[in-house]
Amino acid sequence: MPLLVASLTGASVASAEAPPRVGIWRRVAFGIGLVGLFAFVFERNIAFSALRSRLSTVPRYDDVVYLLDAVRRLTFDMPGGFGSFADGILANPPHAPASTLTAMLGFTLFGHEVQSAYLANGWILALFIAALAVMSRPLVSLPARFLLVAILLFVPISHVMITEFRPDMAAGLVFALALIAIAATDLLTSSRWRRIGVAALCVAATIVKPSGVILVIPGIGIAVAMTALVQARATGVPFVRVLRGALLPAATYVVLLAPFAIVWGQPTARYIYQALVGNKDIWRTDGGFLFHALYHSFDQGGRAALKPFNWIAIPVIAADLFLLSRAGPSRERQIAHALYLTLVVLYIAMATSAEKTPFQGSFFYCPFVLVLAGAMARVGAVARQIWPSRNVTLALAALALVLLATRPIVTTFSGLPASASELRSLLTRTADEIAKFGATQSPGSICSGRNPRLLTTNPEPFPPEAILLELALRGINVDYSTSPLARTASEVDALVGNADLVLIPDPAMPGRTDFLPGTAFEADLLARLSRDPVWTGRVMGAVGGAPLWLFERTACLPGATPF
Repeated sequence: MPLLVASLTGASVASAEAPPRVGIWRRVAFGIGLVGLFAFVFERNIAFSALRSRLSTVPRYDDVVYLLDAVRRLTFDMPGGFGSFADGILANPPHAPASTLTAMLGFTLFGHEVQSAYLANGWILALFIAALAVMSRPLVSLPARFLLVAILLFVPISHVMITEFRPDMAAGLVFALALIAIAATDLLTSSRWRRIGVAALCVAATIVKPSGVILVIPGIGIAVAMTALVQARATGVPFVRVLRGALLPAATYVVLLAPFAIVWGQPTARYIYQALVGNKDIWRTDGGFLFHALYHSFDQGGRAALKPFNWIAIPVIAADLFLLSRAGPSRERQIAHALYLTLVVLYIAMATSAEKTPFQGSFFYCPFVLVLAGAMARVGAVARQIWPSRNVTLALAALALVLLATRPIVTTFSGLPASASELRSLLTRTADEIAKFGATQSPGSICSGRNPRLLTTNPEPFPPEAILLELALRGINVDYSTSPLARTASEVDALVGNADLVLIPDPAMPGRTDFLPGTAFEADLLARLSRDPVWTGRVMGAVGGAPLWLFERTACLPGATPF
């Protein structure tokens, strides 16, 4: 274990085998301090979310997708036992298994409330803090290591691990750990079990968010190639011979991943195809070459997820590279160089992608922050050899105080709609009406004996999953479809023909989404449904004076002629 920790952090083998003696109570104090940091950042971001972010309004995209998946599996699958739950997984694999399981854990431990899932999401921040603590080991001094961890908790990406319930941050963090483990593995001399363990970690990085496979698998390959290249140059052994050391972990990776590929392969391929091919015109991010080139560093994504550490990293990494070059050949230098090369290639690959969001950027931000932590620790360790150790600790304390005075300890990637305060009551009224509709079907009608079918035409004022989540928490199951991605009027009509309920906002509703192709047909559909005796329209409420309509199929209503 000491050798593994040393290789992960870049500490010398000698120092790992004979670490400075630190009193047990100082180590306990260090652990308690880390727990305190976790509790502080966690509580501040939960409170912030309850006041100004996700938890202050109805569940929204994409968080609500994972919340609904978890509640449905708990409510409708788990009562049938583990076999029923497993059948549900095989028949309908969760889009992001880690997020679904996290939400299920939260609802089980803390109750069936939305906040419960966000509380359970704390494991991601806890893992991040633990990783920072390990990366800080070259500093040796526990107060200095504590301050380094505290400093890096001002990185915004650590806050959205709590305020956003999405798999990207967890996936990015586990991916980062896999890249570090690869770079820290000596492909020529490491044990068989070490390489198998690294392969298992790479599998975990792949399945946290299966749709991220398009980046994770190439990223793992890049890390292996860069590690082999650096080790070949350092040892004089031919590159191909060094690369042979990756055959065992590669085979292990394929074997361990195979069961997941069988279950998740087809739905993941379909999702990637629609995002990159079928609907690429919808999800493409506008912007010129410079915008895309800088997005994840100094433009929108980098500013949102890394500021100010995107700038702090420049002198720190430059100093680290300089000091490594002066230190002479070492495993420490090999690991650092392999990680830097991997980050460069990874960044270039992500810069060429046409679709960009700060969430997807987590696959770069998390590795970047952990690599930066290692660089700061190594630079600090050299500084401790030049100046008194206390001066380095004071410098870190000063930086922490500056950040505390100038930077927020809370962050969200998602803004609130102007109508946020109105949406809870509107959602409740809509769910009440749908529940009433489902409970009062005439026996023998075309709608009896099955779940009601809801069609929504717009993700605003709230997504359909928010309605279904509200109903699922009441034990009511409703099937649904959406029309915003429909390309033609005939596609919309086909969806309407298969629905019992249609939820449609007035075209004048403020904040209504209008860039999705299917929303162009809403005005005509609203007019036709209003005139059609097959449908009975009810106003659920209004946003900005514009009504939200729920149309119910007349033949399904009480008193309708049975079919």
